[in-house]
Amino acid sequence: FQEDLFMPGIFEVDLVPGHAVYLTVSTESLQKEHSRHDFERLWQEESQRRSDEEAETDSLQKHLAREGKRFLIATPGSTTGRIDSIVAGYHWFGSWGRDTMIALPGLTFFAGRQALGEQILANMGAAVRDGLIPNVFSADGRHAYNSVDASLWYVWAVQMLLRVDPQRMGFVKEHCWPTIKEILRAYAGGQVPFVRADEEGFLDVGDEQTQLTWMDAVVDGRPVTPRHGQPVEISALWYNALAFADHLARRFDEPHWQDSVDQRDRMRAVFVHRHWIKDYRGDYLADVWRDGERDFRVRPNQLFAVSLPFPILEEDNYASVVSRVRQCLLTPCGLRTLAPSANEYCSLYEGGPGERDKAYHQGTVWPWLLGAYGDALLRAAWDEEGAARDLLHTLTPLFGSHLGGAGIGSISEIFDGDPPHLPNGCIAQAWSVAECLRLLNRLEKVAPQAYAQWENALLQGDR
Repeated sequence: FQEDLFMPGIFEVDLVPGHAVYLTVSTESLQKEHSRHDFERLWQEESQRRSDEEAETDSLQKHLAREGKRFLIATPGSTTGRIDSIVAGYHWFGSWGRDTMIALPGLTFFAGRQALGEQILANMGAAVRDGLIPNVFSADGRHAYNSVDASLWYVWAVQMLLRVDPQRMGFVKEHCWPTIKEILRAYAGGQVPFVRADEEGFLDVGDEQTQLTWMDAVVDGRPVTPRHGQPVEISALWYNALAFADHLARRFDEPHWQDSVDQRDRMRAVFVHRHWIKDYRGDYLADVWRDGERDFRVRPNQLFAVSLPFPILEEDNYASVVSRVRQCLLTPCGLRTLAPSANEYCSLYEGGPGERDKAYHQGTVWPWLLGAYGDALLRAAWDEEGAARDLLHTLTPLFGSHLGGAGIGSISEIFDGDPPHLPNGCIAQAWSVAECLRLLNRLEKVAPQAYAQWENALLQGDR
């Protein structure tokens, strides 16, 4: 109500008890000879198709896999029309590189669409320029290369492919390994704009005017959450990429690409020195390290130092990070982007565009972060099954009542930071669905019996 709302018209229909009303919308003209019986037949056919589809999705994971299909699209400007990309969300986002890379594993590899996922990986690799994957794809081919982490998420997506199917190393060598090497060369060699490698091997990114990470809201030309310097997840993703490249080089017998294990050990020590914060309420990681100064705000980005396949954080520190995140950020719908104790915390996502953008990463809850939280939680837990069971219980509202609201059957982009955590943003978000699907897959493997009981109660409506 605080901004323009395009409304080309209103349909008003009197409903008569016992009589059906069919509203038909088409991109083609309807023939005048279409009768009421034609519409009844079309209605019955569509109802039957949906019923058959529902019968095939008798589990939450199958349901989310089906919902995930809606995000698989042809790249804008594609001449083939074949599915080769992922739309970030409905009903206003386009195809974004970062979102595509994060959502890809859940929508394809963990959803039984491995061949399609591999094709999208190959397509994204072909779009790399100077080590960067486009952040925003354009129909005219003038893609926007303004994301510092999309290329590093590409490496993670390849790792998830091998987690699902370790036998695809041949595909990785032929189609992904050259791209990974190009990415590493560009980042380390200073070819990526606003990215510089320091003497310790870490990446300094951006400046006061740029927003190159996923927390990229800008109001009146200024970043809402300035994160230039060394954001914690960028360091974690970079370390993970270096370690994975070393692993692949050894598998492919390319000694000149093998990284120094000693160097990576030094990086881990430097990382802790720069980011580790001692706190009587629980130790945690600074969100950004910049010129010797730390950002003390408690944010979820620190989870990636624990959750990635090659974690940069030492094992002894896992539990403390997960505990602080659980204490300050975990909600039944996802993770807050900022702890409520911070002065900048915004509990509600509301108002005009500027007000909403100010809240976007300042407390607003994001479901996609649950994937990293689950990975970190299980890595830190001494009782994996118990941890999985507790997390399932916490997330019951997300997979119960929420799937019946907002974008019915799908998972929203964001939620308010404070209870009742009302959904907001896009009514169906690719990485929300994808990472929740991947999380459920992981939890089922860790605690199959508890998962089956939880899912059965959920599907039966016993919430």
